[in-house]
Amino acid sequence: MAFLIDSGSDVSEVGKVIMPGIEPCAFDEATLLEYIQGNASAELRTAIDRSPACVEAARRFAEQVEILAPLFRLALCPDVETLIDYHAKALPSAKQLVVHKHLQHCRQCQAEIALFAAIDAVPLQAEPPFLRRLMDAVLAVPTLALSPIRGALLQYQTPTIHILLDTRKSTGKTRTWTLIGELRTHDGMRFTDLESVSVQQNDAPGLPALPATLEEDGSFVLKGLAAGSYRVQIITSTEEIHIRELMIGDDG
Repeated sequence: MAFLIDSGSDVSEVGKVIMPGIEPCAFDEATLLEYIQGNASAELRTAIDRSPACVEAARRFAEQVEILAPLFRLALCPDVETLIDYHAKALPSAKQLVVHKHLQHCRQCQAEIALFAAIDAVPLQAEPPFLRRLMDAVLAVPTLALSPIRGALLQYQTPTIHILLDTRKSTGKTRTWTLIGELRTHDGMRFTDLESVSVQQNDAPGLPALPATLEEDGSFVLKGLAAGSYRVQIITSTEEIHIRELMIGDDG
């Protein structure tokens, strides 16, 4: 509470302000403290407000209380952790009630609870999407050390992995092909950290990409492909790998 009254009167004690021609304030410090904290009854508040000496005494007492407020807070107020738990409704019911009663009369703790509520109201920013390394796989000469799958005809590589591919003509009446592949590390170990593999026809970009079936051992299979030029996309947890042109089947 702010008191704007200022006078040159002498003060012998808080609550006993001597003002020429005005009756001294009759209320003690405990009563003035209730008035300052806003806990006084309407009748008491009216009586103090009508007395210039009491208003002046309350103003001066409020200045002293403000200086001592940090010490009062340490002695009387819940610690920050307790206020946080109260705000989160995580205290035992009895303690929650005790803190609630305290907050009804403590403006400093009310301000802290209001701050917690304001922080909760600020929307959390979504974490930025994970950015995978984008790279192209280049055609390489197969090596015996990698033990190509089923006589794989093609081998592509990136700085981190080898991609082994084979195509098989289907045995049905419809002339389609099956793409079989697997990934290996440079030391020949199977690479199983696959999230997806898909192919897109280069000469029919309007058609949807076709997803491959991923096997538990890290290999992948995609059946029913027509002959043509395809773009292959391989997604791992850290990389997005593109083979920009893979010829499948023949036109003969």
